[in-house]
Amino acid sequence: MNETYSGICLVEARIRNFRSLRKVDISFDDLTVLIGENNSGKTSLLEALFAAIGAGRRMIEPDDLFLAVGESKPPKDREIVIDLLFRPVDKDGNSDQFPQGSPWTALWGTGISPDDDGNEFLALRTWTSWNNGKGEYVTERKFLVDWPDTDNSENAKLNLNSGYVTPAQLEPIALYLMDAKRDI
Repeated sequence: MNETYSGICLVEARIRNFRSLRKVDISFDDLTVLIGENNSGKTSLLEALFAAIGAGRRMIEPDDLFLAVGESKPPKDREIVIDLLFRPVDKDGNSDQFPQGSPWTALWGTGISPDDDGNEFLALRTWTSWNNGKGEYVTERKFLVDWPDTDNSENAKLNLNSGYVTPAQLEPIALYLMDAKRDI
């Protein structure tokens, strides 16, 4: 039996207005280590990833919105945006395309897009914004059809053909996050 390996890798995250993270872009390698002083945003980064793709998905609350200096509450037009970019990888960590018959293409279908060079990717956007009709913040998840440079990331185009990202589409890439019990 000739089985084709079909892996994926989270290669970049863009986080906007989540807790202390006003505008943060981070690239991931095979091993990424977060190092920094206390209250520098390490936990906020992990919580943002968990809010986007976490197992049991953490609810994004109004308290998670970034507060600028002097603000007691965020303006209603401020949105939390968490964009994640995944690429296919083979056993050697390289690949431009999802192989034919890949379980990822069956799972995400039209959510997979080609970049300008024809290399396939999956980009997910999780965003929380104020909904006037409901009178509360609402969180939604959609696929993106492009991955613009960081200065234009807010203009990334939503994939209107693939609908909302479902829990079943997130489950295979779910992040499991355990809270460190430091004050025991």
